[in-house]
Amino acid sequence: MEMRSKVPLILWVLVGLVELLFVQHLEASAGEWHIYKEVRTRSEDGHTLKFCKNLNGPVTAWLILGKKLEGAFKGRLPVYRIDDGSIRSIADSEKKTPKEGTYINWEIDDGKASPGQLLKEFMEGKRVVFQYYLYDGVIKEAAFDLSGCREAISELLTSRLD
Repeated sequence: MEMRSKVPLILWVLVGLVELLFVQHLEASAGEWHIYKEVRTRSEDGHTLKFCKNLNGPVTAWLILGKKLEGAFKGRLPVYRIDDGSIRSIADSEKKTPKEGTYINWEIDDGKASPGQLLKEFMEGKRVVFQYYLYDGVIKEAAFDLSGCREAISELLTSRLD
């Protein structure tokens, strides 16, 4: 029996809404240190949406699905809509890292000046819904509440690494 079934659904919803975390990472790679920061939230059904920023670098978005959906991005890449805005395809992003596993990331802002249009839409939005495709052609959705996103991304863009 899954742990989720033992906890009321409302608790999972609240955890998803409150789980915007600010994390600082130091990652070693071939004798060089990479510094990046991230903020993340979780959907009701356990998927994760996170935004990362490299020091002096771009802001990337990550859609991470549950492990049971391994290979969901092998065929078509997801599309998404923020509130009632236009439908966007991750495939249209110039800088993306398509994965055949359960996650994908793509650049949504250059991170050099004030937030660009797409990053502002996430910051000002109420809800984003991603549609992704399983091997058998079934279309699934992952929805994320964006309340608190403005504050989290502002922190991501402006805070110092201590």
